[in-house]
This record gives sequence, C-alpha cells and structure tokens, in this order.
Amino acid sequence: KNPADVGARLALGRGLLAAREFERAFAELWAAAQADLAFQGGEPKKALLEAFGVLGEESPLTKTYRRKLSVLLCS
Repeated sequence: KNPADVGARLALGRGLLAAREFERAFAELWAAAQADLAFQGGEPKKALLEAFGVLGEESPLTKTYRRKLSVLLCS
C-alpha cells in the first residue's frame, strides 16, 4: 500500500479518462481501488464512480467495473 502509487494511478486513470482511453483508464482506477480503497478519503471509489458517469450505465465497461467494485466493497 504505497500512497504514491495509488495517487499516481488515480492521476493516470483520470488523465486517460479525459483522453477517452476508457479501457486503460478503468484498469488504472481499478488498480488504485484494489491497492487502497480508503486512500485520501475514498478517492479510488470516487474516481470509479465519476468514470461510470462519463461512460453511462449501459456501457459494458461500467457494468464490469461496477460489479468488481461491489465485490470489493462487500469483502
């Protein structure tokens, strides 16, 4: 749980999301969530929720990563 790595992954994921590289963005945001979901008050979760909003609820990526996040939150 290296905070610098989580922060870097969040920054990269958000940058990729802005660049519309959605698959890579979700992979980075998911890696951040897995590493430390509580980082900076839950920033990994917030970033994923923002990404879901960008792609919309019907996006296959949103559906896949929402399921993964649900499992992570319940574990």
